[in-house]
Amino acid sequence: MTLALSSVCTPTRRCWVIATLLLAGCETPLPFPDAGSDATSTPDAPLLDTGVDAFARDAPPFVVAPHEPFLQVDNQGGRTLPHPAVVTITYEGDVRRAALESFASWIVGSEWLAAVGAEYGIGAGTTAGSVVLPGPAPSDISDAEIQQILANGVVDGSIPTPPSGLENALFMIYFPAETTVHLDSVGTCGEPPSEILSCVVFDAYHSEAHTSGLDFAYAVMPDCPPPRPATRLEYTQITASHELIEAATDPFPVTDRAWQTYPSETDPWTFAIGCGIEVADLCTTPLQFVRGDGHVAQRSWSNRAAAAGGDPCVPIDPDRPYYGVSASPATVQHVAPGESVEFRLSGWSEVPSRDWVLSATPLNGTLAVTTSFSTMLMNNGGTATLRVTVPSDALPGTHAALGIVSQRSPSDFRLWAVDVATP
Repeated sequence: MTLALSSVCTPTRRCWVIATLLLAGCETPLPFPDAGSDATSTPDAPLLDTGVDAFARDAPPFVVAPHEPFLQVDNQGGRTLPHPAVVTITYEGDVRRAALESFASWIVGSEWLAAVGAEYGIGAGTTAGSVVLPGPAPSDISDAEIQQILANGVVDGSIPTPPSGLENALFMIYFPAETTVHLDSVGTCGEPPSEILSCVVFDAYHSEAHTSGLDFAYAVMPDCPPPRPATRLEYTQITASHELIEAATDPFPVTDRAWQTYPSETDPWTFAIGCGIEVADLCTTPLQFVRGDGHVAQRSWSNRAAAAGGDPCVPIDPDRPYYGVSASPATVQHVAPGESVEFRLSGWSEVPSRDWVLSATPLNGTLAVTTSFSTMLMNNGGTATLRVTVPSDALPGTHAALGIVSQRSPSDFRLWAVDVATP
């Protein structure tokens, strides 16, 4: 079976709320940078042609330039679902039911799952049944109510328990566009609790339930407007695949953390992306997905691919060779108010390429900084300097996490994280 790859940019309205959520598993894309934007008043640079026809046939062998290593997602030691047993749950009248059940049958034994799960100990799964709940679906429902519906169904037998029990069970419940899901944050990263709404702040999530004497993992997929070029059904499958691999690698993200990031005082990536970020979250900017047997699934972060120095998201897309910059120093830099720090940027690409454009975009933190580049054009083996200046009135103990953007078009870009903090 051959998987074809596509890419899509996600809307900004559902960006950058992961750190405030109850769950390490909401499908909330990382920020989408404006084309050519910079944190200073530097004018936008034009986006460039990506062709390579100008390279001479007798050029020396291409060598990928040295660069800093990518982030590694750590295993916090918690449980996983080595062979997820998926139960698909829809409401009566949902015209997508047959397509979603077919999607579940495909994905549990797909090349996609083998590519994204093997290194984390996740193998082929199974379908453990499907359920149609009596309609119509509610217009509003809370996460607590969803947990109770699932638990009641398991207890009374209307929702099947997989033959292997609940240890590998993943209950995947889909809601139609008419339903708004209310998810209450508990501020696991130090933020105050807040209510967040489907298709406004998040497009899907996975979590853990501990109710009616049961403990199980589940995922919730509202029907949200899709980003182009995905269709509405494709986007539901993209978000479902996102939650499936995250639930398999981190099924109890609050009480028994497994594969997810956790803040480090020295790692700029963890300040940039927040705590509780999981493997699929890291491949949503730009969002890319694979096609197979009439279905689609999102690419996901691979520690192995990241360590090898190439594209860190798998399955690998041969039609979109990776390019970008890394930054040195590679640790959080502590800078006094009114002072500056310089990062050395190293450009690299997997194949010969024309120049791309550099810019900087704020990702996280409350520290307002200014930035300037020695050049905004980059290529494999090129270098540049990014100067970050902290305002003189900056408060102590504040951070500015920035994304260094390497970009060729609004839908073709890469990010690298740096972080500046005041003592």
